Amino acid sequence: MHVRSFSFAAMMLAALLSPALLSHAAAADATRCDATLVVTDPDPKGLNVRSAPDAKSGIVAVLKGGDYIEVHVTGQSGQWYAIDTATMIDTSLADQEKAIFHGHGFVHVSKVGASGMQSGAVILDRPDEKTGKKVAWDGQGDQAVTVLACSGPFLKVQLRKVTGWSKEICTNELTTCA
Repeated sequence: MHVRSFSFAAMMLAALLSPALLSHAAAADATRCDATLVVTDPDPKGLNVRSAPDAKSGIVAVLKGGDYIEVHVTGQSGQWYAIDTATMIDTSLADQEKAIFHGHGFVHVSKVGASGMQSGAVILDRPDEKTGKKVAWDGQGDQAVTVLACSGPFLKVQLRKVTGWSKEICTNELTTCA
């Protein structure tokens, strides 16, 4: 009876330490987000969506095609964004939006971003409209912007020498957001 208990305990411990379960634990500890970004990866083979926040984890989807692709970011774990959907935008199709991924996956932060800022966008010093203070900047739209992180509906952006939090980024790759 004692040997059986030990074997059962060893099996349970092995299951708890499996890479899949560890990746889900890492995802659970991620910062929660609710934002849309565009795929900026120039690789013609497409952007790999991984099963866990690790370049060695399995590929669950490859995002490619259309004029551009938007991803819905649900969280951030280190240098990886958790996503739950991806939509291909293709103006040559009658229905210009096509869902190409629905599930749970991760993309590296360096492979997604934004077209720019919306004209008149407000950038705050923290991701909170009530307590955040406006960061001084010129407010022109369609400027090169780097997305650094996410928190709720806010994205941490770097615009020239200014870094702060905003919800007013531009993801439309075909028109200006002025």
